Amino acid sequence: MVFLSSGPNFLPAGRTDPAKRLRIWPYFRFAAMDGLTPNWSSPVKGQSTSLVASMVTFDREHRNHLMSATVGKQLFTFHGRLPSDMLTYSLLNVEVWDPMPRPVLFGGTDSHILYHGCCDWDSLHENIEVCFGLGGLGLGGLSSGFLPKVACDVNPLMLELYGAAFGIPCVCGDICDVGTIAKIWDACPRSTCLSAGIACQPYSALGDGRSSQDPRSSSLPGTLAAAHYLRSVAVIMECVQPAQTDPCVVQQLNTFCKATGFYKSEVLLQLSNAWPCSRNRWWCVLTAPSLGPINLKALPMFQDVTKIKFAMLFQPSRRGRRNKKMCFDSKHMKLKPFRWMI
Repeated sequence: MVFLSSGPNFLPAGRTDPAKRLRIWPYFRFAAMDGLTPNWSSPVKGQSTSLVASMVTFDREHRNHLMSATVGKQLFTFHGRLPSDMLTYSLLNVEVWDPMPRPVLFGGTDSHILYHGCCDWDSLHENIEVCFGLGGLGLGGLSSGFLPKVACDVNPLMLELYGAAFGIPCVCGDICDVGTIAKIWDACPRSTCLSAGIACQPYSALGDGRSSQDPRSSSLPGTLAAAHYLRSVAVIMECVQPAQTDPCVVQQLNTFCKATGFYKSEVLLQLSNAWPCSRNRWWCVLTAPSLGPINLKALPMFQDVTKIKFAMLFQPSRRGRRNKKMCFDSKHMKLKPFRWMI
């Protein structure tokens, strides 16, 4: 059975079985891909894969659709029910039926078929947030005119908090699961922006620093794959400063941009430029070719709040043992930025 999408005539997506959770990570290896499309040089019968394709010749009997992969432009035949008059189709976890001479793919029991029409100006200002934590990125986007439409995280407690704050659909699941991607599409069948707080532990000084050897590093390729399969027009990501120069991160981003034609813009934002606190964050924005590159700029240097005493206009009461520990003396109040509770 193939789970087909359904919904409005704009980038529709359909209801899927919540029990189906298939990881995209095994076949989303950037080293080989180009990752966003199968290895067409040596396809194996029965192998599962995922890709995005456009229709070349539509078969009304749904037995012999001639399609072209958006990455690599490889022609192949797809056996399965598809709607007509769509721009692209995300074929998730489909199987190789016949590898040669022209590959034949078909939708199996665990396949998800998402199909996409053209985007509109409204959807460009909508945002899907994944790996969101406390939801600070979505809140900042909201203040900039980007409306949150759906959120996804593996932590149900964070989802409960996010849902209460924003009142939007929330999906509990791993972004590396095609079933999770299908459920996100169910909740928001449009081509929107996608934002993510990439897991920082593989790269942070306080983490173990194992980079790609840390399983949590899959949040980056999972986010990129989700953006590709959901046909996102922009991807907004933030992480700790060391992620910017991590070889694995750099390779994955460059490979994604080379395969899709997306532009990459990045910047290191230093909060100490505007607030007495030492907190640096790497921001990266990937934009579709039709949008063009976005020039990110560093935070300007402000001289208004350079010391803690300028941010704390009054001291809390010194009564009580706990309050005494929280108080700053005159020496602390004159200090310049350092790490504290922000």
